[in-house]
Amino acid sequence: MKATRRGFLALGYGAAIGLGSDFARPANARQPNFTASFDAAVENYAPLADYSFGTGAAPSGATRIADADILASFFNHWAANLRSPTATINTENQRYMPFSSRDNFVFTEDALELTATLPHGGGLGSVVVTANAARSRILAVSDASAIFVGQVVSFGERQLANQHVTLGCGIRGKLTNGDSVTLSFDLSAIGREEITFSESVSATSTHQALAQSFVHGVNADARLSALGIAAVKGGSPGSYWITYPRLNNPGGPPFGKAANGSMQWLSLSTGRNGSVTHERKASVFLTWVTGREGNNVTLNHPVTAQAGQRLHLMPSKMMERSDAYQGISATIPLADTDRLEIGQAVTFGYNDRQYRPIVSKTADSITVNGGVNVTEGLFVTSQPIWLAKVAAEAKSSNMLSFEAIPAGVSVGHQVIQQDTNPNNNVKVVAIDRTSSPQTVTLSGRITMPVDGTALFHPPIHSGQIWSKIGYTPGEFGRDWIALELECNLPDTADVGAWPAFWLFRDFNQLTGMPTPKDSASEIDMTDLFVYWSNLSTNCHRPANGKPTSEIYRNTAFHNGEYVVGNNVGLKTRKIQAIWSTDQVFYYIDGILVWARNFTYNRSARAQIAANLAVGTTSANFTSNGFFPLDFSRFPIKFRLKRLRILAAAD
Repeated sequence: MKATRRGFLALGYGAAIGLGSDFARPANARQPNFTASFDAAVENYAPLADYSFGTGAAPSGATRIADADILASFFNHWAANLRSPTATINTENQRYMPFSSRDNFVFTEDALELTATLPHGGGLGSVVVTANAARSRILAVSDASAIFVGQVVSFGERQLANQHVTLGCGIRGKLTNGDSVTLSFDLSAIGREEITFSESVSATSTHQALAQSFVHGVNADARLSALGIAAVKGGSPGSYWITYPRLNNPGGPPFGKAANGSMQWLSLSTGRNGSVTHERKASVFLTWVTGREGNNVTLNHPVTAQAGQRLHLMPSKMMERSDAYQGISATIPLADTDRLEIGQAVTFGYNDRQYRPIVSKTADSITVNGGVNVTEGLFVTSQPIWLAKVAAEAKSSNMLSFEAIPAGVSVGHQVIQQDTNPNNNVKVVAIDRTSSPQTVTLSGRITMPVDGTALFHPPIHSGQIWSKIGYTPGEFGRDWIALELECNLPDTADVGAWPAFWLFRDFNQLTGMPTPKDSASEIDMTDLFVYWSNLSTNCHRPANGKPTSEIYRNTAFHNGEYVVGNNVGLKTRKIQAIWSTDQVFYYIDGILVWARNFTYNRSARAQIAANLAVGTTSANFTSNGFFPLDFSRFPIKFRLKRLRILAAAD
């Protein structure tokens, strides 16, 4: 899912609180006031449950959840006893099986950490930085001999401080004397004036020279340099990249476009006149190597590092289209194809919504299994994922046969049939793969048709909990129910993280009440996506299970679909909702951000869930880059501190 981005007003925190759109508002004595905080709205509510996670002392009146045995008394949390609705939970994911009580459910003094782990390390390597660097693209390392151009790299625990957006731009089309090309930086969200660069096209202009002029102009501007904004010439004639860091704005609002940690504060626009086209193409949060000389490596954006810290090396590679616009093609010219394997998955920015295997390659091109709409300057990314067609039908078998097994497939990989529900058929590659015949032995049984595509990827394990007690408004005189989770969410450096706090109908807890017409069974207090190919820092989505009418939106923070542009993982948050038979009000840290009419399916109570997903193999998410390429960030943590459930007093 890609966050929709719309314009926001640049307001301070105090002004933003009261800013919103008041839609049709039906009369309801208990409906929260749009300007009231969450605490004020639930002041007269009675507690139904109060869980404090961690080994330390619990607040007065709260139930202390200090270990796995106590957790099991109140929550389902192992694969064996998770019944419906777990079979339908985020079915495009691949990360829930199996669980480890020790690794994926970690109790600290103040929290239960739902922890995502990556057994076998995912092919992670590292080198040591040998000299200090301050806002420099060049790093000196202990041994660069194994580092390749395009390799994705990370600073581990220090990645967040060095995290940049790299935005691809391109100039293409016919250059006509008198045309002009414009680049503008809208900095209004941080109270700065717009900065604009414009280049006129002459009879001797070239795409490469125009792109180089923008790179020079951006890098020579002291105002942009002070903000950490830089530009880099791309490999294609008219392409260039703009990179910019997180905003350090501690005096800003707690979340939203101008918040501390936001990347949404910067807005870019590209202009054209006549027949030349100036495009914004794709963006990524990743850091990668653009050059190597001796033991010095050049990166795609400036970084700050200290001698002695480690630079982590990933198995993935970032590449750029190397020639002019091509249109639809299965063969993609690249500067080089080193370190790419037959059968390895590649993705093509926003131009393709599928993992595509490399079926053949030359020294300067790859061919994939179908036509892709590719342009010069497009980012192409190799993934730590391999695909292969099954040579013989498998019927509840623990063995798959292939004409050829990709070289990257190894013991420990998880395997699914591509474009199916991974939670239903995730298996782990067992102790064997043979070359004659070409077979892979699995730890469980799988059914797959001949010519079905098997998808192999690193095994990601993580935790989830589901309340044993279900709740629904309209039952026991409870017309309004409030929920609050105090937690620490993953931050923007945790590429691929997908934590959620949500409700789903439990078919085992029937109420006996009729099912209202046009009702639905899912409510998401938070559904948080950390993409690596998206301009949002975090795409945080409170949502209902079906399209419904909006009754209020805090337009300083919410764009109608997402709360965008803020690293919600920077501090402890309170994710809150107030829920009735026909409305849902969503809050963050006590501030109302969104409210919608919504009719819940009251024939069954809803379980309360908190889970940490990591990435997906679903085609719906591929174009956003929603798979972890930064393995140095494991283990990824979703820290649950306190869960409160309250109801309007009878």
